Amino acid sequence: FLENMPDKLYCEGTVITNPSADASVDPTTLNNFLNENSSFDISLSLDIPLSFNANNLTLADTTNLSDIDLGNIDKIKDATISLLLDNELPLSFKINMYVYDKENKLVDSLVATTPVAAAVTNPANGKLVTSQKKQLDYYFDNQRLKTLLSSKKVYFKAVMNSPTTDFYKINVGNELKVNIVGRFNYTMGVN
Repeated sequence: FLENMPDKLYCEGTVITNPSADASVDPTTLNNFLNENSSFDISLSLDIPLSFNANNLTLADTTNLSDIDLGNIDKIKDATISLLLDNELPLSFKINMYVYDKENKLVDSLVATTPVAAAVTNPANGKLVTSQKKQLDYYFDNQRLKTLLSSKKVYFKAVMNSPTTDFYKINVGNELKVNIVGRFNYTMGVN
């Protein structure tokens, strides 16, 4: 459906107005008919199903990092940055993160080793049955944290796959929810 040309869709239908009209009313009074001064509202809900199968479908996004004050960075011993994922899509995926400096040179990468499992959805309508939750942890020692915080860009790459060769529907409400949490070991000075 996505590659159909031309890129327009025309629909044809029949509208029946006042199908439950009171037959006992005199039709000459025009109380049961629309005329040139009448108006009415029409609502239309159109369901266009999208079903597909993904094999290494790749989505990518780049985030620019603004300058971060690194004045107290030496007090941070290490850190773990976690992605808390709640997958409502019928796709498994891996998320990799690549860190670039101001000259666009790759300075670090975090590569996922295990995929996030595909959600279980109703095959008939694509509605969510069970989401899949996963926590991805990325460890940073002090030097690696300095590299990350002094970088200019972080490039995220998600590679997605369908769990089988069957075609799957995605419901409008199905989402991939991501929360980022950081845990830091911070050295405090005592006077």
